[in-house]
Amino acid sequence: MKKYIFFLFACFLLLFSVGCQQKSEEKMKEIPIVHENLTLEQLEKQATIPYKLPKKLPFEPVEIFAERNDYKDLYEKEEQVEEIYIHYIKTNRDERYLDVTVSNLEETPPQGESVPLSNGREATYVEDDVGQLLFWNEGELHYRLIYYTSDKVNEGQEPLQVEQFTEIANSFR
Repeated sequence: MKKYIFFLFACFLLLFSVGCQQKSEEKMKEIPIVHENLTLEQLEKQATIPYKLPKKLPFEPVEIFAERNDYKDLYEKEEQVEEIYIHYIKTNRDERYLDVTVSNLEETPPQGESVPLSNGREATYVEDDVGQLLFWNEGELHYRLIYYTSDKVNEGQEPLQVEQFTEIANSFR
């Protein structure tokens, strides 16, 4: 009887460990390779998607840094899939900033106001608890512009007029 119970216990442990191992590998597949605190020059060398950056900003940044998330190993298509974040810091004292996100991940923007861009494309403008957001697509790339106005995120900054915000998007080259 003891051998039977020991055998059942051993089978249970084996099945449990195999089940946990599969879950761990699945979880690992969901995590991208992250490259943080990149300069724009480093980003240019590493990025594989043809991203654009704004030439016009509502302030002169005191610092610019980027992050790159590489999802290549996560998708069956064997295509390079990545997400790029560029942070434009307004002042180090207040930590006021503007973010640009560019990715070729599938993305559906939230509901918002449709605004035209100068290149004939439509963008979606949204205001939420964090700040002002603008979403648009160019080919396979999805762009997101975030201007933080919330005291929750930093010391807050005055919101831009929608026209000023779209001017930033129109300056991407």
